[in-house]
Amino acid sequence: MKNLIYCLFLVFVINSHLREHFLGSYFVLDIIIGSLPNFVAAMIIPLSFVDYYVKYKKYNGVVIFMTAIFLIFEEFYPFLSGNEVFDEFDIIFTISGSFLSYSIIKRCKCKKNYKNETYK
Repeated sequence: MKNLIYCLFLVFVINSHLREHFLGSYFVLDIIIGSLPNFVAAMIIPLSFVDYYVKYKKYNGVVIFMTAIFLIFEEFYPFLSGNEVFDEFDIIFTISGSFLSYSIIKRCKCKKNYKNETYK
């Protein structure tokens, strides 16, 4: 839960400060800073459940999938944010953040299983 609060704070900082200072300077930087909140949300929200995955040894990717679907749906039909501008880069960054969180969770799971097998 603490990670989720950090994620929300990071997204707030990106939206309020970074966009204000760097938006409009370079095309690539505009894309990265504009889509960074989606990337961070798609990566951090599933990672906030890592303790649950490791503790109960259950992981089926539902949290990652639902987070990605929610963020993509929010891009098409904004109901939480006031932003009604469709940006395909937000969808790409959402998917890449989801893949990164999936790989991190799988890596954590493999390390946990390896430790359990070595000390038996």
